[in-house]
Amino acid sequence: MYTFKVRFFSKPDATGAEVGFAEASATLTAAGDLSTTIATYGGVRGVTVVPSQRIKLGETKDIAFTALDSSSNVLALDSAGGPLTLGSGSVSVVPASPTTLRVEANGQVTALRPYIGQVQVKVDALTSLPTNVFIDSDVALRVAPTSVNPLGWENTVQLTPTLTGLPDGLSGSDLGVTYAIENDNGQLGTISATGLYTAPKSDVSPVIVVTGNFDQNPSKVVRVPITVRSLTVASVSAAGVAVSLDLNTVSIKQVVDFDAVVTNGSLTPADQRVTWTLEGPNGEANTGNIYGTITTAGVYTAPVARPGTTGDCRIRVVPSYDTAKPTLVPVRVVEGSVGVIVN
Repeated sequence: MYTFKVRFFSKPDATGAEVGFAEASATLTAAGDLSTTIATYGGVRGVTVVPSQRIKLGETKDIAFTALDSSSNVLALDSAGGPLTLGSGSVSVVPASPTTLRVEANGQVTALRPYIGQVQVKVDALTSLPTNVFIDSDVALRVAPTSVNPLGWENTVQLTPTLTGLPDGLSGSDLGVTYAIENDNGQLGTISATGLYTAPKSDVSPVIVVTGNFDQNPSKVVRVPITVRSLTVASVSAAGVAVSLDLNTVSIKQVVDFDAVVTNGSLTPADQRVTWTLEGPNGEANTGNIYGTITTAGVYTAPVARPGTTGDCRIRVVPSYDTAKPTLVPVRVVEGSVGVIVN
C-alpha cells in the first residue's frame, strides 16, 4: 500500500504559491500497475470581486478579488507585472461598463469617467458577478442662488451652475449640467434645459435637482429649494397719490376716483382686474348705502351724512388674480370739506 500526494502550484514549473493538492492510497500490483486513481485538482470553485473599491479618475490599478478552490480555500494568484495566471489557466478582467473603465494588457483597469464602473473577473472558466467600482474625481458643482424664498406665482428665477475641476479635453454636454424637479407631479412648475424655473399659480415648495453631466456622483448633486407663494398686492392710489392703509379722510358727498395696480412679486400679471366693495369698519354690509357708493371702476362717493358715530368705513379691493389677497382701504367720512382728498 502506497500513499500518493499531488501538489499544485500557481506556475507550471512548480514554482509560485501552492494552490491545492490531492492525496490517495494505492496498491502496486505484481505487474507494476496502480489499483486506484489519484483525484486531481478540480479547478476554481468561485470568484468574487472585493466590493466598494475606489479608483481616482485617470488612475490605473489592480482590481482586488478572491478565488476559491474546490475545497473553498482561497487561491494565491500571481501577477508579477504581467497577466494574472493560475497554473495553465488564466485570469482576466472584463469591464461590464467599458465607457467608464478600460482594461489594460496587464489586467489592470484605468478609470475613464466618474462615478460608477463595473468589472467582472474571470479565473479559468468561472466569472464573477458584475461588481461596482467607484470612480472619484475632483469635479465640484455650485449653483446660484442656493435657495429662493419667496418666489411669486408665475414668476421665474434663473439658476446658474459653476463646474470646477473638470479634466482637460472635455466638450459638448460633458461641460454642462442637467436640471430636474424632485418628485415632480406636474404641479410644481417647470424647469428648462438652461435652468430657468417658472413657478405655477399655486403655493408649492419644489426642489430643483442639478446634476453635473460628467460626474453624476450623488454626493455632488446640488439641490435648490424654492418656496412659491402668492405675493399678490393691490396697490391703491387716488389722483396719483398713494392711499394710506391706516386712515383716509374724506368729506360728506365727496367723490374720490381710486385706482389699483396689481403686482405679484417681480412680475405684473396681465390680468389687472379688481373688485371694489364698500363695507363697514368691521366688514358690515353697506345696507341702504349708509357708507356711500363705489362703482366697478373704483369711483367712491361719500354719503350725505356721516355714518355711525365715527364715520368710519372701508373699501375692499379684491384682485381677480388672487381673491384671497384683498387690500382694505380705511375711510373716515367727516362733515364739511377737507383740504386733502386722501392722507
